[in-house]
Amino acid sequence: MSAGKRSIVFCATQRTGSAVITDDLSNVCGAESFNSEMLYGELLRGDVRLPWDEVWKIAKARCKVRGYTVSKVMFHYVPYLATVIAGGTLDKTPPIYKFSPARCDAFHEFFRDSLWVHIHRQDIFSQAVSMYFAQMTKRWEIRPWREEDTAPREIPWIPYDRPRLMRLVHAFALENAGWESFFTHYGIEPIRVEYEDALGNYPTYLDEVLARMRVKQAKAPPRRMIKLGDATNLRYANALRRDVLDHPILRSMVA
Repeated sequence: MSAGKRSIVFCATQRTGSAVITDDLSNVCGAESFNSEMLYGELLRGDVRLPWDEVWKIAKARCKVRGYTVSKVMFHYVPYLATVIAGGTLDKTPPIYKFSPARCDAFHEFFRDSLWVHIHRQDIFSQAVSMYFAQMTKRWEIRPWREEDTAPREIPWIPYDRPRLMRLVHAFALENAGWESFFTHYGIEPIRVEYEDALGNYPTYLDEVLARMRVKQAKAPPRRMIKLGDATNLRYANALRRDVLDHPILRSMVA
C-alpha cells in the first residue's frame, strides 16, 4: 500500500508557520480546518497507538482538501513514522536529527508519489525564539474560532535563556540539514514555501501548490489563523543572533 498521487506531504520544522500554511491551503480550497499533523498525534503522542493502516484510513477521512490527503510532518520524527509504516513498534521517541536512509526508507516508499512541499523559515533566530515562547507559555497558535485561544490571558515575563535558545537553534539547523539530505537522497524536488513569503503574500504564495493540484483559485477568504509574536520576540531574536554568530560552531551551521 502507498499514499498514491492524491497525497500532499508538508515537510517542516516547528515554528515555520506550517499550521497557518496548511490551514491557508484548506481555507482557499473551501475545506474545514483540521489537524494536519494528525499522524504525529495518533502514532506518537496518544496513549493508544493504532496500527498504520488504521491511522492512514483516519487521515484519509479527516485531512482532505479537494480529494488530496494532507499530512504535515516534522523531520525529527520521520524515522518513527517509518518504523510504524514498516510494521514495527515504538518505545521511546526522542528527536532524531540526522538523516539515515535505513531509518527513512519506509516513510519515503509509502509517500513516494505524493506532492512534496518544504516549508522553511529563513530567520532561524526568530524561529527559535518563537519555539521558546510557545514552550514557556503553552500557547502554540491562535485560531479565532476557538474561545480558549482568544480569551484574554496574562502572559508572564519570560527571561532570555541563552543556553536553551542556542540549543533550539542547533536543533533547527540539524533538522533543516536533515530535510535537505532526505530530498537529495530520494531525488525529490519539493515545492519550496518560505515562512516570510507566506506571512505577507496570502494567498498567492500557494499558487504553485494549487497549480499542481489542478485547483483553479477563486477569491480567497480571509485568513483564519493569527500570527503570534511581538516586539519582545524581535528583541530576543536579535540578541540570539548576536550570541550565535559569536559561537564558532553554531555560526558555521547557520551561515
